[in-house]
Parts: sequence; structure tokens; C-alpha cells
Amino acid sequence: MALVLLSMLVLVDWTNSGEAKPLWMFFLPILFGLIGGGIALAKRAYLWAVISIAFGVLSLQIMNVVITLLQGP
Repeated sequence: MALVLLSMLVLVDWTNSGEAKPLWMFFLPILFGLIGGGIALAKRAYLWAVISIAFGVLSLQIMNVVITLLQGP
């Protein structure tokens, strides 16, 4: 989950340069969530697996909504 947060922080345009990030970077939070879920499944921690996968998948959408609300279109 920490890697999901770190990869999302890298996606934010902190300098307001408007420079586009590479498309593959938007898949990193989802990938890290799936990897964390897989590790949790291997340890038979099913609740943590669901939480990790949901966090990885939903965090990117939540970040996009929050940034749009704060900075505008």
C-alpha cells in the first residue's frame, strides 16, 4: 500500500508545468495493489488481499477526482 501511495505522489504535477506523464505510470498504483493482494493471498490473509487490491484500483480514480476538484479542469 505504501508503494501505491508513492506511485500516486509521483503522478501529481507538483510544479504545474502541464507536462504529461507517460501512460504506463498510471498503471503502477493498480499493479502494486494487485501485487500486494497476491502476497496477501499467498499468506492466506484474505481480508488484506481484498483491501490491497481495492486500494490499488480505487486510489487512482479518487486521486483524479480530488485533483480535478482542487485545481479545476
